Amino acid sequence: MEMAWRAAVVALTLSACGTKDGTPVETDETDETDDTDPGDTQPAVPDVNVRFRVTTAGATPAEGFVPVANATCAWVRRSGEAFDPPVEAPTDADGNCTLSVPGDRDTFTVRVSKAGSLDVLAAGYPVLPYDPSAENPSVFGLFQFTEAQADAIYAAQDETRDESLGYVLGAVAWLPTDGSVPAPVGCASVVPDTSTGGVSVYLGGNGLPAPTRTTTHPGSGLWVQFDVDPANYGYTATVGGESLNVVVPILPNAFTSVPLFFRSASNPTPANCE
Repeated sequence: MEMAWRAAVVALTLSACGTKDGTPVETDETDETDDTDPGDTQPAVPDVNVRFRVTTAGATPAEGFVPVANATCAWVRRSGEAFDPPVEAPTDADGNCTLSVPGDRDTFTVRVSKAGSLDVLAAGYPVLPYDPSAENPSVFGLFQFTEAQADAIYAAQDETRDESLGYVLGAVAWLPTDGSVPAPVGCASVVPDTSTGGVSVYLGGNGLPAPTRTTTHPGSGLWVQFDVDPANYGYTATVGGESLNVVVPILPNAFTSVPLFFRSASNPTPANCE
């Protein structure tokens, strides 16, 4: 259980939050253009490559992260539905996949699927061009739980996982306006706009559940919610008087990664945050 939680924490500390030169990008999380009509084909002509690396927890703590090969990365509508025809690519032996999307978009949504694992829906992520010649190419890291790992988390709490319900991984992060390195945001509260049901918990700096916390830890910035009825929900992160809201779809038997990105000159984490 501890290994899986630690892996999720590292994976959710954003591995790419700006362009290749570090300039932050507006995420425009409320953009719904991917989901206007389930019968529409994908808009425009793909012209920008976006890179992802999918990992999971190794069999032992010493292994740390291990790449997920032969998973399917698909650019999808915000509902999680595929385009017709689909836009997808497999992960290679290192867990990498590259998708081509229109460069004039602010955000797009990716779904990662593999037999024996829970789907991951990265909803409303910024379009950051992947340039392999850059010193630090923009690559998004996504973590995928196997079915066995998810079952083990529930078993450790004497619970049984209900595959008709969904799960949320909320990452509260700071995107510096000066192009410096992004960082987690601590002492932020994360609240669903409506009653989603389920169980929510903040994670500590060690990546483990911290049931006594009422805000994010400055070392992780993470909040997790289990057993959510599938639907579209809004999530609001608040810290130091600043708030932002995103609306994302929660799917059955899948994790939705919620992008809660504060873009400002300084990290909004309070100075006395612990």
